[in-house]
Amino acid sequence: MIPRFLLLMAVTALVATAPARADESGLAQAIAASYLRTMAHWHVDYHAQDTEKAGTACIDWQTLDREFLESGLFDALGYSYSLANTAMAVKIAGEGCKGMARKLRLKGCECVTVMVDEDVAVEIPPEVAARLGE
Repeated sequence: MIPRFLLLMAVTALVATAPARADESGLAQAIAASYLRTMAHWHVDYHAQDTEKAGTACIDWQTLDREFLESGLFDALGYSYSLANTAMAVKIAGEGCKGMARKLRLKGCECVTVMVDEDVAVEIPPEVAARLGE
């Protein structure tokens, strides 16, 4: 049996080394705003959908810049809602995004989860955060 003190130290170490929550980043918030703007462009209100939902976007991390974050629209999206659980919502949204990216023959972007329910879930690669001054 593991002594409680060692278990507490192990949990503390894991928490201390865990990455910051994506939604604490201004850059993550800007990507989420771009996602919601793109959804609105296609006349879909993400917030109006039932819970157990997710949204994904095909993001080209190499070309992502502040101008896009202020006014750009994603070329490929995926979303799902009213599912049994969030894992399934994320999976289905990701499949939708990948299918749209394939159909549009997009190169250089990857479909990443941007929203889960009402939370921003996108994780920014460190090099992109550094390049964009985050």
